[in-house]
Amino acid sequence: MKERLVYIDQMKGIAILMVIMLHMIVYNTGCEPAFAFINSFIMPVFFMLSGYLAYKTTNIDSFKKYGIFFKKKFVALILPFLFWNLIAEKYFLQTAWHFPELNDLNATLILWNRLWFLKTLFIIFVFYGLTHWISQKYAQQKTSFFVDIFSFLVIVAGMSVCIVKIDKVFFSSLLLFIFFFYAGIFISKYKWIENLTMNHYVFAGSIVLFLTLVGHWDLEGENIDKFLKCIISPMVYVIILNICRRIRWNPRVSRQLVLFGKYSLSIYIVHFYVVIFMNYEQMIAMNPNINTIIVFILSAVVATVIGYLCIGFAKIIECAPVLNFLMFGKKKIGNSAEL
Repeated sequence: MKERLVYIDQMKGIAILMVIMLHMIVYNTGCEPAFAFINSFIMPVFFMLSGYLAYKTTNIDSFKKYGIFFKKKFVALILPFLFWNLIAEKYFLQTAWHFPELNDLNATLILWNRLWFLKTLFIIFVFYGLTHWISQKYAQQKTSFFVDIFSFLVIVAGMSVCIVKIDKVFFSSLLLFIFFFYAGIFISKYKWIENLTMNHYVFAGSIVLFLTLVGHWDLEGENIDKFLKCIISPMVYVIILNICRRIRWNPRVSRQLVLFGKYSLSIYIVHFYVVIFMNYEQMIAMNPNINTIIVFILSAVVATVIGYLCIGFAKIIECAPVLNFLMFGKKKIGNSAEL
C-alpha cells in the first residue's frame, strides 16, 4: 500500500498542477486551445483518483461507522467550503465591511462557486458511504461485482429522476462526476480491472485514442461532448497512471510531486486567490499570436510557483490548529485530507 500511495500522490501532484494551469489560462490569457485541452479531462481525473483512494481507505460495516465517515468528510470538505465562501471571500483583504445575510448561505449552497469541487465530492461521498456499506455484506461472495453494478445503477436512476424533475444542469454534472468517481472505485476494488489499466497495449491504445479524440471535444458542446469526455478522461487517467508507475523518477522530482499531491486540497482552495494576482496578460497582449505551446509551458512554470506559495501558506496555517481546522478541515498537523 505504501508504494501505491507514492504513485497516487504523484498523480495527484501532476493533476493539481494542471488545475492551476487551467485557471492561469482562463483568468489571464484566454488561450482557448490550451484551456480546452486541459479542461477536457482534468476534473474527471481528480474524481477518479478520489474514488480510487476512497475504496482503499474506507471500511463501513455499521450505521455508527457511516456516521463517523459522514462527519469526517463533512469536516474535510464542507467546513473549508463554507469558511472560504462565507468568511474569507467576504472579509479577507476587503476594503468594505460585509454584513452577513441569510441569502449568503443560500447562495453558497445552491449557486456555482469556485470551490464547487468540494461540495460535489461531499455529495458523492454521502452516496458512496451507503453503497459501500451495502457492498461490504457481499464482499466475500461471487455476487459482489453485480451488487456494485446494481448499486451504481440505482444512483444513476435517482440522478436521472432529479435531472428531469429538479435541476437538469446540476444533476447532469453530478451524474457525470459520479460516473468517474465509481470508475476509480472499480479500478481500486477489482484487481483484474487495475491490471488491465497497466497493460502496455491498453496504455498505447489510450495515448492514441486520447490524441485522436481530444481535438473534437467542445466545452460548449452537446451530449456527444459529454460522451467524448467519458472516453477521454479515463484514457488520461490510464496514461498518467502508467507514467507514474513505469517511469523511474528522479528522487527530487518525485518528492516534489508527492508534496504537491499531499497538499492537493490546500493548493486547490488557495490557488484561486493567487492566480488572479499573478497576471501575465500584458505579455500575451504584446504578442496576441503567441503559440499555444508557449502558453502551456509558461503556465506550467507559473503554476509550479503558485503551488509552492500555496503549500507555504498551508504550512503557516498548520501552526495555528484552529485556523487549520477551519480553512482546510485538518484536525492536526500532517493530517492531509485526500482529494
